[in-house]
Amino acid sequence: PTYTSTGVYVDLQPIFDAMKEMGVKVALDTSGEPLSYWVKKGTASVLKPNAEELASAVGRELRTIGDVVDAAREVCGFGTDLVLASMGSDGILAVTKNGAWAAKTPPVKVINTVGAGDAFGATFVSQLLKGVSLDNAIRAGVINSAAALEHLDATTGLLDQEELDELV
Repeated sequence: PTYTSTGVYVDLQPIFDAMKEMGVKVALDTSGEPLSYWVKKGTASVLKPNAEELASAVGRELRTIGDVVDAAREVCGFGTDLVLASMGSDGILAVTKNGAWAAKTPPVKVINTVGAGDAFGATFVSQLLKGVSLDNAIRAGVINSAAALEHLDATTGLLDQEELDELV
């Protein structure tokens, strides 16, 4: 975020430092210069760029899924635990230093893509906080993201926990 009066980026480092002291992991979904900056700092536990944003952050084109995995692993090398790289209709990759998982949205009638990535991120994090496995958190995120795609506004399509539990 930036200060509206000056356009200068807000320094989030004190927040990251305080969270680390409390043992709290931070998930960050940003783009552009801020993403490039925070990638190199390695202070966010989870980063959620799309493939285009990830390419910009690592400074090269990502043409294949293997390229996306390699770029995400590069980001993990700076200290991030998990990179969730969304790839639109090609799904999402969850990448750590030692593993990679892929999930694809089930076929849906896409009405609006706005908010689908946010629906994934919020669902994913909420599932992890509930103690769900990484695999099932990814699955739940993809399901909720697909549900959001089928509506004019993302909040209308979101599933509640009971609905997610039935589908995961």
